[in-house]
Amino acid sequence: MIEIIKQIFEQNVISSIKFSVVIILLLALTKPVMKRYTAGFRYYSWLAVMLIFLIPFGKLGISYKVPISPVIMNIQSETRDIRNWYEQKLPQQTVTKTVSVKPNNGEQAENPPSEKTTATVKYKTPIDVKLILSVIWLVGAVLFLILHIKRYFSFRKTVKRISSPLCDENIADILDSEKQKLKITSDIPVRVSSAADTPMLVGIIHPFILLSENEFSDDELHFIFRHELIHYKRKDILYQLITLIFISLNWYNPFAYIMARAIEIDGETACDEKVIKGKAYETRVFYGEMLINFLKTQNQKKSYMTTTFFGGKRGMKKRLTLIASKKIRKKGTAAMAVLMAFTIATSVCAAAMSNEFFDEVFSGDTSYLADFVKTERQSVSDENYTLTLEQYLVAEKQAVVIFSIEAQTDAAIAEFNAVDERGNSTFWDMDTIGFGPVDYDKAYRSGFSTGSLNKKFDTERKRYFVLECNSIDNKDKIDFYICTNKIKGSPKIFIPMESNIETKTLKFDNIEVQYNPISIELSYPVTEKNVCDWCDIRTNYFYFRMKNGEIKTFNQLYRQDGSNIEANAGHFRAWAKRIIKPDEIKSIIVNDTEYPTDDVSNSKKIEIDNRLKPFTIKPYIKEHLWLPLREFCEKLGADIVWNESDRTATVTYRGSTYVFAPGSAKVIIDGETADYYNKEYDQTTFIDERGRMIVTPSFTERMDIDCHGYNMYNENGGINPNAMMHIAP
Repeated sequence: MIEIIKQIFEQNVISSIKFSVVIILLLALTKPVMKRYTAGFRYYSWLAVMLIFLIPFGKLGISYKVPISPVIMNIQSETRDIRNWYEQKLPQQTVTKTVSVKPNNGEQAENPPSEKTTATVKYKTPIDVKLILSVIWLVGAVLFLILHIKRYFSFRKTVKRISSPLCDENIADILDSEKQKLKITSDIPVRVSSAADTPMLVGIIHPFILLSENEFSDDELHFIFRHELIHYKRKDILYQLITLIFISLNWYNPFAYIMARAIEIDGETACDEKVIKGKAYETRVFYGEMLINFLKTQNQKKSYMTTTFFGGKRGMKKRLTLIASKKIRKKGTAAMAVLMAFTIATSVCAAAMSNEFFDEVFSGDTSYLADFVKTERQSVSDENYTLTLEQYLVAEKQAVVIFSIEAQTDAAIAEFNAVDERGNSTFWDMDTIGFGPVDYDKAYRSGFSTGSLNKKFDTERKRYFVLECNSIDNKDKIDFYICTNKIKGSPKIFIPMESNIETKTLKFDNIEVQYNPISIELSYPVTEKNVCDWCDIRTNYFYFRMKNGEIKTFNQLYRQDGSNIEANAGHFRAWAKRIIKPDEIKSIIVNDTEYPTDDVSNSKKIEIDNRLKPFTIKPYIKEHLWLPLREFCEKLGADIVWNESDRTATVTYRGSTYVFAPGSAKVIIDGETADYYNKEYDQTTFIDERGRMIVTPSFTERMDIDCHGYNMYNENGGINPNAMMHIAP
């Protein structure tokens, strides 16, 4: 919860800075805009600004991230030094804590093993300044909102108590005539009070018009009622509520108050435009004199969720200028539509581009990552190649880096695209890309993997790649680097490793599970023999109950990346196949026991459906291991149908269909063709001597199933006739 508050505060501050720039631009454009367009255009421009920055558009594409411009290498080094200096200078607090200590050899003889040895220690830890500021912001926002809502209800209650309903039939007729002109059918009562020194509309749910006890002529009443009824028809009270919420969230920003005042003035001016539209010059002068008369008497402090006919002294000059002007201005409806469409479309496209790379790495709702993906396009180059850091995503122990390499010369382009006789690139080797901490004494990472992102991004001279590392130990959050030996001197691009993705940790039954939206890490005791030597770990026996009640297997949610080297030690990490939001997993099931993620102590025994459990199958052996399709489906619980007319077998499993045809290495998966042809490794479907359809095991990856052989080879290195296949759904 604390981390969520801190993240919201950080996003709010960035958003506040951005809308401050917008406010400055709108204020700077006041004169040219007012010369061409009506006050209503500017009035609703403010609303557009508030909605764009107020509504949480993150999932639609508008993110509060601030792209950081590329910086040269020496500035990277300097900013890192500044950040280290700042962390050393942070205010610190002294914490006293009682901890268990391990006795030395001499003490062990005196203290029985059952007794606990403790010591009281004092240590200094940095004060979480960000948390303090976040709490101050949140408390300030809540107090600001409560104060103004309380002020409104207090004002409304007082007015109700000391005012009286209007009983004058002539005034009621004037009100009805103005309602008819504006096509308003709702009942809007009128009350009279000595507390009101200017007419106003009060309330959002059951609004009423409040008049002062002054004597008004019929002409004045027509203007007053028309003015307040226009406020009602335009939903200006709701507009004010939105403004109040916006100002509450940005109470610390002086530009928010400047905008609020501009909204009030523009709202009254826009209302004046409607009132005097089409009126003769003499009538306009009469209306202006009415406003001046209220200028002499108005002393009341305005409350949110009310509108006043007077509107305040500071905006009076603008209102009178507009009233006296005979120039016809444009509504600006088309301009407003274009402005909002452009703003939202630009933001959506920017965020879509922001997540487009990560759509190739993860499936599911990758827009969830919008606030975590960092875009810091930094480059290093020589005369042959340019290495560019495009985007990156950092979790507590994981990093996903999108980078590109661009060839600059014809010779470099030829080297970049060269392949061997098997069609494999000769550009890459084990040392082509370097990735690691700037100080290996303070941080560590094990293996990482790199691969092409998607050919749709590539050109002849530029290609995009993804680097994945899920075994990072970096408690001090020091920077990492990425480089390539294809550039002379292998200059480094530095990557800040501050993570803002929450990682949840659960401990139960000597098992520790750490997971976040992109990965999982498991630590467990190795006490039982695994099903097969290939299965170094027991991940096949972990299950997850999702928030919709469905139970998912480990292989449905997670994938191995081939760089894990700690599996034999009871430690395992894997990437999520799709984005898994923090609240999606409701419980974890292991050893026939279900542990709720919100309270692991509230565990219970559970029986897992046999169709979700791993099983073994005798493979068909011909140069390598093949799957007997029908036997595989029967044990898996998948439906299989043979179609004699076109001699195909259709398998239905987990909502997907797979169509196999003898003599073809292609499999039709949900209507799309997946070709498993390999000239060196036969994958062609066939019918064996027993009439069984035999297929390649390669397609099982598309089913989110782990399928592999074990006990495969005999002493001579050939295929063991007793080999088996292990299937983990």
